Amino acid sequence: MSAQRRKIARRLEKSPLLKRELSEMAVESYGDTVLSAARETGLDEKSFTSEMPWALADALRDDFILD
Repeated sequence: MSAQRRKIARRLEKSPLLKRELSEMAVESYGDTVLSAARETGLDEKSFTSEMPWALADALRDDFILD
């Protein structure tokens, strides 16, 4: 995961527009992620937060671990 995060970070440094777009896409796709996680775990969608619970910048840090 660290290698992928570093690769993403390098790309984002080269393209500020991509960085903005990636942030927007992450927020927009979170709902789809919740649906997928609910199906995979058998949990109700309401078990998950309605909004992405972390900032994209945090999620891209090498030391970030999802709870």
